[in-house]
Amino acid sequence: MADEAENNEAENNEAENKKAEVKEKKPPSTMKIVILVVVLASIISGGIVGLTMFLLADDSQQPAASAKAKDADTDDEEDEEDEEDEEDEEDEAVEGPPIYHRLDPKFVVGFRDQRNARFMQFTVQIMTRDKNVISQIKEHNPPIRSNLLLLFDNKTSDLMSSREGKEQLLLEITEDINASLEKLADASGVEAAYFESFLIQ
Repeated sequence: MADEAENNEAENNEAENKKAEVKEKKPPSTMKIVILVVVLASIISGGIVGLTMFLLADDSQQPAASAKAKDADTDDEEDEEDEEDEEDEEDEAVEGPPIYHRLDPKFVVGFRDQRNARFMQFTVQIMTRDKNVISQIKEHNPPIRSNLLLLFDNKTSDLMSSREGKEQLLLEITEDINASLEKLADASGVEAAYFESFLIQ
């Protein structure tokens, strides 16, 4: 009986030893593998970045004499490119959706020679792409309207009855408003003027 008990105890001890060995031989956890992979990837990417910077630094170094010669040749080209860039930036600043503004109230202008018609009455809208221009027109409305009335004073009914006369008047309105804005606010930007209504009577 004692021998059997010893044998059973020895077998139990062997089984426990095998379990302990299995536990000890258990593969590393996935967390440890992930950490190891991240560390290795960081080391490799750091090495690649360092090598790239080293190679680029070597390629970018040139003899001083050739650099001076290239600078002398490219100074004029750079100046021209800078001017073109500034012009492009100005064009982009001006570009945008059109903004319309009605010059209220409508204009009523009497003709000096009233044989054919006594007066003309019309409404004008101006177009710009700059909100600041609209603000300046609103702020300086009285002098702008006064200058326009002086412009209209010498128009005849014969001239204003023709399409060419009306188109010419629209051009003059645009130029006159821009001239007024330049004097009053050191700004301009009205691109066109349009009749909203036009009546000769």
